[in-house]
Amino acid sequence: MYRLRPRAFLTVGLLFIPVGILTTAIQAVVFRASTLAPLVDEAGVRNAFVNTLALGLGLVVTLLGFGVVQAATARLVLDVAADAQTGAMTAYRSVAPDLRLLLGSLVVAVTAGVLLNLSLVLVPVALFLIVRWSLMSVVVGVEHRPEPGPLRRSNALVTGAWWRTAVLVVIVAGAGLLTGPLAGALALVATGAAFDLVNLIAALVYVAVLPLVAITLTYLYFDLRARGEAEPAQEAEAQTATA
Repeated sequence: MYRLRPRAFLTVGLLFIPVGILTTAIQAVVFRASTLAPLVDEAGVRNAFVNTLALGLGLVVTLLGFGVVQAATARLVLDVAADAQTGAMTAYRSVAPDLRLLLGSLVVAVTAGVLLNLSLVLVPVALFLIVRWSLMSVVVGVEHRPEPGPLRRSNALVTGAWWRTAVLVVIVAGAGLLTGPLAGALALVATGAAFDLVNLIAALVYVAVLPLVAITLTYLYFDLRARGEAEPAQEAEAQTATA
């Protein structure tokens, strides 16, 4: 799929450039214009705690951006499969009416994940929910305004296939999301680059990598949806055969 329309999918990924700029702006406010400023001045921008906090903050913002990219990518996958000559802007325009619903769901999911990860004891709960909600952006991209909502619709799709979904989410999505911070961290350690350059490097990596991750999760969505729709028919056939 990626190879059929690489320019279109890369264009969808360009959203990560403004996301990287936004991350830089938020980090500047947090580290230079807040109560954390004295800590940064004393520890230095290359302090391990400061680096971890900056990268963690960047990852949270990236997750919100990735949700939007994922929804637009799912819409573009549908268009490419239908051989429609549309592009990234058409996909984003298609998702735009559902943006408030999507962002609301993303904020709930990211906030829950961050809060649960603050306690090591609750990390398994966070992982459980992340997997359950991992398809919410694809759901919005494909179904627009799903009932009973993106989070619950994603949860319903994953029911009965949690482990299978978890493997893909951890290996594919997890690895994809870590490529940006890893590249940025290597640049930070090797060159002492400022956070704004680190964010730019991560954003450029995400432009190419995360649309591919979104395509993979879209395929997973359709597979789980097909299985869920086939099960009632199979049960009905089995009951008929028994009768």
